[in-house]
Amino acid sequence: MKRKNYTGLFSVAFLSLVLGTSAYAQDAYEEAYQEANDLILDENWSQAVTAFQRFLSDNKSGRRLDDARFFICYAIDKQSPGSKTAFECFDEFVDDHSRSTYADDAQRSLIRIGQRLAREGNPEYGERIRSFRQAEDEEVAIAALYALQNIGDDEALATMISLFNRTSSEEIRKKIVYAMANFETTDVVDKLIEIATGGSSTEVRKSAVFALSNHSDDLYVVAALKIVLDSDSDIEIRKVALHAMSNTDVSDVVPMLEEIATNEANEELAKSAAYALGNVNTREAGEALKNIMMNARLTEARKAALYAIGNTEMTDLVPFVRDAAINATDEELGKAAAFALGNFYSSDANEALSMILSTARLTEVK
Repeated sequence: MKRKNYTGLFSVAFLSLVLGTSAYAQDAYEEAYQEANDLILDENWSQAVTAFQRFLSDNKSGRRLDDARFFICYAIDKQSPGSKTAFECFDEFVDDHSRSTYADDAQRSLIRIGQRLAREGNPEYGERIRSFRQAEDEEVAIAALYALQNIGDDEALATMISLFNRTSSEEIRKKIVYAMANFETTDVVDKLIEIATGGSSTEVRKSAVFALSNHSDDLYVVAALKIVLDSDSDIEIRKVALHAMSNTDVSDVVPMLEEIATNEANEELAKSAAYALGNVNTREAGEALKNIMMNARLTEARKAALYAIGNTEMTDLVPFVRDAAINATDEELGKAAAFALGNFYSSDANEALSMILSTARLTEVK
């Protein structure tokens, strides 16, 4: 009688048992993780911490371990925002899981909490933040520098400048420029001038010009903006510089803006100078806008002066704008004057518009 070979059958059965057990264990693993994660989604922070701690206790390996560690820290921070316990949790996570996809988020949380604790009189947390100044992830480095700036770190500016010089990322450079605007030193202004007139992209250079206007030393800023205007051929940069000038409290900018609006051959630049004067909102600026309307080289600059007047609160200029509309021989100028009057919410402006309707020289203006 021929004997049957059951070895293959036993092997298949054993393999099926192993695979089935493994699949069951994996399902249980994922289910336990998902239950804890659902508590995060429900913002049930205390129970989430407990559930993830139990998950880690039951599972010593697997792809979800760093996720669980991170969300424990996250939930602790939500329970007690900015606490030392949350800081220490994130700190340990960063040390143990530096390659995790959550590492950058953990570092940013660490920096945020450390800044708060340092400002509350715990300088040792500032030291931990300093360790991220040279982080590989430039976004993390920027976050650290922002935090150090806010807690008054003397080296933050120098580190920002160093990061600006070494990074090739336009977005990172723009963020550094915006952060630099919060430092009240002439060294910052000098660096921003260098950036604004240097070889960076137009967007980064525009950011530097905007940042200049945030500095509190208006005289120094205006002098810096004059350098930008005189040294740059990029119209976009010069337009931004004109706008920035109008945000200062230096009366010297009025004649400069008037001269550019009146005599500049480039239409966009001349218009920008006129609009910038409208932001100054002083008696001298009002007179300058009247002069531009009457004497500017370009019609578009004259129209811009009228629109700028209409956006001011100088209601005593209503008669000037009314007469410009009534006596206009240029249709575009006359219509611009009428539109400008429409921006004055006053009885004088309404009366002026009625007069234009009945007496304007050009039918199109009526």
